[in-house]
Amino acid sequence: MKKQHLIAMVISMIFLLTGCLHNNGKGNIRIESEEEQTGILDEGTLDQCLRVYQSIYDDAGNDITGIQKQTQIVQGIGSLGYVAIDVENKVDMACAEQLQAFIQSKKQTKDADCIIFRIAVDQKFWVYRLLSRGEKVTIEQQCIQYHNQQMEISDLQEYDATEFCYTQEGYLFIEGYWVSTQMSALLAAPEEEHIAFRVEVLDAAYKAMNEAYIEPISYSLNNVFLVDWDAEHWGQLDFYDIFVKFYQECYQKECPYKRSEDLSVGMEYQIPQDEFENVIRKHFPIEVETLRKLLRYNSDTQTYLFRPRSMDEIDYAEIPYSEVVGCVQNADGSMTLTVNAVFPLKNTSRLFAHMVTVKNENGTIHYLQNRIINNSEGAHWWHSDRYTDEEWQERYGISDENNIFPKPETELLTNEEKEQIDASIMEHAESIWDVYEHVELEDGLFYTSNIKDFTIEQRSEVVSRLANSGVVAVTDGEDMRNGDLLVAFYESVQEGVDADVTVYSVLEDGLLTGITFVHRNGQLQTYYVGIRPDENKRPSMIGRNAYDVKFINYTEKGYFIYAYKYIPVHASLCNYWRVKPLSDTCKALTEKYVSGLDYQKYNLLLIDWNTETASDILMDGIFEDLYHIAYGEPYRESTDCIPGDLFERIMTTYLPVTIEQLRNAYIYDAEKHVYYQDIVYNYPYSPFGEVVDYQYNADGTLSLYVDGVWPDKNSDCAFVNKLVVQTFSDGTFRILSNHVEEKELELPTIRPRDEASTESPM
Repeated sequence: MKKQHLIAMVISMIFLLTGCLHNNGKGNIRIESEEEQTGILDEGTLDQCLRVYQSIYDDAGNDITGIQKQTQIVQGIGSLGYVAIDVENKVDMACAEQLQAFIQSKKQTKDADCIIFRIAVDQKFWVYRLLSRGEKVTIEQQCIQYHNQQMEISDLQEYDATEFCYTQEGYLFIEGYWVSTQMSALLAAPEEEHIAFRVEVLDAAYKAMNEAYIEPISYSLNNVFLVDWDAEHWGQLDFYDIFVKFYQECYQKECPYKRSEDLSVGMEYQIPQDEFENVIRKHFPIEVETLRKLLRYNSDTQTYLFRPRSMDEIDYAEIPYSEVVGCVQNADGSMTLTVNAVFPLKNTSRLFAHMVTVKNENGTIHYLQNRIINNSEGAHWWHSDRYTDEEWQERYGISDENNIFPKPETELLTNEEKEQIDASIMEHAESIWDVYEHVELEDGLFYTSNIKDFTIEQRSEVVSRLANSGVVAVTDGEDMRNGDLLVAFYESVQEGVDADVTVYSVLEDGLLTGITFVHRNGQLQTYYVGIRPDENKRPSMIGRNAYDVKFINYTEKGYFIYAYKYIPVHASLCNYWRVKPLSDTCKALTEKYVSGLDYQKYNLLLIDWNTETASDILMDGIFEDLYHIAYGEPYRESTDCIPGDLFERIMTTYLPVTIEQLRNAYIYDAEKHVYYQDIVYNYPYSPFGEVVDYQYNADGTLSLYVDGVWPDKNSDCAFVNKLVVQTFSDGTFRILSNHVEEKELELPTIRPRDEASTESPM
C-alpha cells in the first residue's frame, strides 16, 4: 500500500496567560509571565557575544554559511569560556570538557549547570542552560537573532527533559516539550524539542570523506544508501532518483524534467539515451545493456521514459544525516567507509549503519557498493518509493485500459452509440483540420496534443468554425458558442427527460476534446474523446472513456458546473464553463483590476479597509501579485531579498500606503535597503473575482462590484466585493478601499504565516 503523506494544518488561538503550570505526562511545561522571565545571559556577556559575532559576520561579507566562518564563530564564543557548536554538528565543539563534566555530574545525580551556544547559518543562534538537580534535568533556551547590528532575543522557554542520553558515538540527545509564553497552556499543543550535540570530536578526515562521498547523495529522495547493492546486483537501486540527483553536476543546469503544476497530471518525458546514461554512468559503473534492461527503455526511439516524483512520492521533511566513522583502504584503490545515520528526532546517533565502497579515479567518484550492517529501525519510514508502473497508471493513466477515474459499472451509451459519437466528432475535426496542418509537433505525453505553441488565435478560429456548424464550442479566453444547447440539456435533466449534448472544447495546448453529457433514467455520465495530430499531422483519436457524473448545475449568472463521482487526489472538485457571457466592459475591468488578486493568500479582498486602515492588509504574498499586475509577468527573483526601491514603488503605486508603513509592516534591512518576505504559495482551485457592475464616481474614482466565483464549491457568487480604485494616466491604478459581504459561502481563512510560507500545495 502506497504511503500517503498527510499534512496537518493546525491553527492555534493566541492568548496571554500568566502564572500557569501544565503537565501532560511529557514532563513539566512552564509558562511564565513577562514579569517572571529572566534571560540566560547578562548584558555584559551578550555584548561580548555581539562583538565576536559581528566581527566575523562583517568580515565574511554577511555570509557565514561556510564551515570556516562557522568554525570561527564557535571558536570565538569558546574563547569567552562557553560551550559552543554549530546546529549541524560539523564543527568541533568548543569547551566540550564543560559539557562532559555536566554529563558526568548528571550520572552521579550531582547538581550542575552548563551554558551552550548553538550557531545557525541564518544570523541566529540558540543559547541553552542545562540544570541538573537530582534525577531531573531542566532546560532553559532562548533564540538570539542578529539583525541590524543588534541582538534580538526571544522569550525564555523552560522545560524538563523527558529524554537525556549520552551515546557510545559521543552524542548528547535531549528531548522535551514546551509552550510559548504567548500561548495559552490550556489551548496550545506543546512544542516537541529534539536537540543533538556532538560532544566528542570526530576525525577531520572522516568529516571530509562524509562531505565528499556521502552528503552529495544523502538519505533524501533516493535509496542509494538505504538498500544493499553492488556492481553485480543493481536491481534495488532507483536510477531515476540518481538521474535527478546528479543532473546539475553533469550538465551545469537544473534538471528540466519536473512534475506538473497541475497536481492531477502525471508528467512523462522521453529522455534521449545519451543524456540519461551520461548522468548515471558518471558515478555508477553500470553496463549500458544492464541499465536499459532494468529501466523503461525504448529501443525504437532510443529514449528512457522518465516520470518525476509526484507530491505523493516525496519523503518526509525530517530525515537522518550521515557521519563517516571508519575507513578501510582496499587493495584495488577503493575505500570502504563505515557510515552512521544520525537521527535527532529519534534520539539516536546510529539509527542504522552501512558500509559504502567508493573509488576516486582522477577526481571522479565511482560508487561500487552499499551494504546495511545495522538497522535497528527496520523500514526507512521517512522514505517514499516511487510509484510502480501499476500504481502510476492507476493514479494518472488516461487511456482506454487505464483511467484516472474508475469505469462506470454500467455505461449509458451502447457501443453503437459511442461509435456514432466518435464518427461525428471526427467529422467535425476533419472540417477544421486545415488549422492544424502546419503546426510543429514535439515529444510529449500520451494524453496531450504534442503541439508546440498552439496560439489563442488558432484556438479561436477552431471554436468559431465549429460553432458555425451548430455545435457547442468553447476555449479559455473566448465566449462559449451555442451555449443554449447546453442550457437546454440542463433543463431536460431537471425535468427528468433523457437527453445528450456534446461540448467541443479546445484546450490551451490545442488538444480538441469532445465531451458528451448523457442523461438516462436519472443517471448522468460523460463520454470523453480527444483528437490530436498523429505523426503525419492527421487527426488521431485518443481517450474514448466514460465517467460517472455526480451532479450538474446551471447557475443564475450562467455558469455550467459539474462534478465527477470519483475525483483523483489533488484534482479540482468541480469543472465549469461560463455559458452566459460577461459583458466586454466587465471582462476588461476584471482583467485590468481584479484578475491578478487572490482570495486565499492575503486579506486584501477578505476584510473591509480604506485609506486610513490600509496597513491592515500588508501581508506576505501581495507584492508578487501586484508586481504581476504591473509588469504582466511573475516576480521570478527570491522574496528573501527584494530591492527596496522596487518593493516600495510597486506597493505605494497600487495601495494607499506610505514607505514608513511598509518598513514597519515587513522585515526591512535599512543598511541593504531590501525587504525580506516568506513565500506564500497559491491554493489550487481558489475562488476568483469577476466584475459584474461598475460606477464612475464624481471624484474621478471607479467603483467595481465584484462577485467571488468559487466553482470548486459550486458557487458563482460566494461573496461580493466593492472595490474603489483610482486610475492614473500611465495605466497604473491604486486600490483605495474594499468592502466585502458573504453571500452563498463563508469567506476563506488565511493560513498563519508559518504555514503559509513553508507548505506548498504542490
